[in-house]
Amino acid sequence: MAQCLPHTKTVDLWTLGVLAYKLLCSKAPFLTTTYQESYRKIMTLQFKMPPDVTKPVAHLISRLFL
Repeated sequence: MAQCLPHTKTVDLWTLGVLAYKLLCSKAPFLTTTYQESYRKIMTLQFKMPPDVTKPVAHLISRLFL
C-alpha cells in the first residue's frame, strides 16, 4: 500500500501496461538511474514508445498507464 491507500484495480491495470511494454520493448518504460527520476517519469507519464510498435498496441499501453 502506497501512502496508506488500499490497492485498487487501477494499480493492476497500470502494472499490466508496464508488463506489456517490457514484453514488447525488452526494457521498463520508466527506467532511469535513480529512484527519484523514475518516480518523476511515472508521475508525468514520460516514456517513449519504439517506432516498430503498432499504433493500436501503443494506444492500449498508454491508456493502461492513465
